[in-house]
Parts: sequence; structure tokens; C-alpha cells
Amino acid sequence: MTNQQSRIGWARTRVEPLAELLRRTTGESYVYSHRWGQGDVVGWDNFATLHTALPCDSTCHQRLLYRTSIP
Repeated sequence: MTNQQSRIGWARTRVEPLAELLRRTTGESYVYSHRWGQGDVVGWDNFATLHTALPCDSTCHQRLLYRTSIP
């Protein structure tokens, strides 16, 4: 159990199934990492995707994000 999990008061029996799910869904065969180029656009389905951004050096790069919803 990590410090973060123990701080929110979750018992190990509740945390372990979630930790296993995270390990399985973030395995190498499920991860896409994009190498950005000028003019690139990337989209994803927020309903069925875990996503994160790596730290960005804002002194030489600008991160621009738009959100749209399709009913």
C-alpha cells in the first residue's frame, strides 16, 4: 500500500484490486506515446481511455488543449 492510499484511509483489501487493474491496463502493449511534430493533432475517447501528459518545458513549448463533446 502506498502512502497516498493509506492517507485516504483505504484498506489494503480495497486497494489491491484497483492496483492490479491499473497494472494490467497500463502494460506496455496498451500504452501509446506520441512523439510530437509541428501541426500534429491527437484525439482520444475520454470515456474509455486513461491518459496523462508528460511534463512540458513551457519556456520553449506551448501546450494547447481543446475539449469537444459529441452527443
